[in-house]
Amino acid sequence: MRRSPLRRQSVKSRSKNSDRKTVVSKVLAASPYCVACKLWAELDMYNNSLSSFVIHQNPSRDVHEILNRSQGGSILNELNLLAICRDCHSRVTTNPSDAARLGLHVPAWCNTDEHLTEAARVRLSWLYGIPYQPEWV
Repeated sequence: MRRSPLRRQSVKSRSKNSDRKTVVSKVLAASPYCVACKLWAELDMYNNSLSSFVIHQNPSRDVHEILNRSQGGSILNELNLLAICRDCHSRVTTNPSDAARLGLHVPAWCNTDEHLTEAARVRLSWLYGIPYQPEWV
């Protein structure tokens, strides 16, 4: 009995990935430099009680999903995407609790656009030097 080989991607997945490529290029073009570098520097200054130090902002290479797809996040929702560098992406992955304090990650139960908007507000407050705590911490 002959069988046809399995497709690598379904038609639905292929169209979704095509849409994702468009959204990713738009997000990276809108933020050529990492959004998270300044946030991590602010957190480090806050935790170490430093007045200031030099902040290096790297070029953005990755698009990070604030709410993971496995937790219900959308790969096409621009509120859920951030342009960040590879170093910051690794730090978000290894330190999810600190990333949640900065608005770079939200827990699985925070799966609405209101929570993603709250995460953006948290990121903005940290950029202005005001350590605002989100509701989910």
